[in-house]
Amino acid sequence: MNVCCTGRIPQKSVTSCQANKAVVEVQGEWKQVVTSARTWASIVRLKRCGGEVRLVLPANSAGEIPVHPVQSLIKAVARAHGWYGRIVRGELTGGRSIAHATGLDERYVGRIFQCAFLAPDIVESILDGRQPAEMTLESLRTHLPIEWAAQRQLLGFSAR
Repeated sequence: MNVCCTGRIPQKSVTSCQANKAVVEVQGEWKQVVTSARTWASIVRLKRCGGEVRLVLPANSAGEIPVHPVQSLIKAVARAHGWYGRIVRGELTGGRSIAHATGLDERYVGRIFQCAFLAPDIVESILDGRQPAEMTLESLRTHLPIEWAAQRQLLGFSAR
């Protein structure tokens, strides 16, 4: 079961957050996940990421990271690869022509376009929703190194 709770949640008070049929009770730093049909206790924590609060579940017994797709990250990667493909085909010439064709700000295009050069395993993790919990669109909009190992370290991925 994946539970995602976004919004502003007071850190020092007991609050409930509806996500499908699940209720997340917020008490201090560690939380308990409860469903209406069954009760599952899990140690989780809330993590502030940009303008949202994410419910971070620990890795399961097999060591797998819980899946939590972040649409803004997926959209950035998809846009960057689409723009790169259009440049390769000769339809566009660079950031300025992308900005003009899409109606987006040239600076925004430049920051998002670098996602076309992310390490393949980072792209796969983003598309699968297995990126680090603290990874946000803002972390991708900073200057990213071209070296894949440096990208992994900067974005919080384990070294390969």
